[in-house]
Amino acid sequence: MGDTNGSPRRIKSDITLLRILQSLQQSGGQTITELADELSLAKSTVHAHVHTLAEEGYLIESENGFELGLRMLDLGGTVQDRYLPELIRQKVDELAIETEERAQFVVEQDGVGVHLYCSYGKNAVQTNVWVGRHFPLHISAAGKAILAYLPEERRESVLQGEHVAFTEHTITDTEAIRAELEEIRANEYAINQQESTRGLRAVGVPIMNRDDEILGAISISGPTHRIKGTVLHEEIPDLILGVANEIELRLAFQ
Repeated sequence: MGDTNGSPRRIKSDITLLRILQSLQQSGGQTITELADELSLAKSTVHAHVHTLAEEGYLIESENGFELGLRMLDLGGTVQDRYLPELIRQKVDELAIETEERAQFVVEQDGVGVHLYCSYGKNAVQTNVWVGRHFPLHISAAGKAILAYLPEERRESVLQGEHVAFTEHTITDTEAIRAELEEIRANEYAINQQESTRGLRAVGVPIMNRDDEILGAISISGPTHRIKGTVLHEEIPDLILGVANEIELRLAFQ
């Protein structure tokens, strides 16, 4: 019998497998007992999934129990290559070297931001950022730069959702976010004022494709004692805007 409500059928075993992988990603390693307890699953169920993944090379057994294996990089690398033009990778690296801070390229998928590439200058501060990390668009400079240039219907869909506060500086009021997005479109860059991490500021600039659709955003992040004043409001915005302009021109005519 067909699905009467028109929604695809969710496969319970597939959902269980994904929950196991997500738990291992967040924890860095767990035993079968720990996974079963955390996910409220039978040990036999966890055992079957874990050992199948291990036999295929997606998990490895270690002193912590089971961890994600290097074969995961094959999947992740394929996805990264699909969404990350080599030109953008090169320019992000150059920005990290020139500013000596962390530079990153972020894209949007299903209304959330995804860190697709990060590059670290010699003075870069390591925070809770990694390739593949998902985060709400409203908390970061790159995320807000993307949100400002999404098609109106998609932008409003994101704005109608919940806006979680990551720090006391996070803007969570929908109308305040909407007003900031108008300012971002006027200035062509966004600023993160310790909204995702205390002590961290960032500047983000959108990257548009040849059809004037948002491709992603490049941002530079650094500690508040260095990213302030004219560095925050003039030097870094001008630098990234110039790089973004070059990327857009080269992508349009390559």
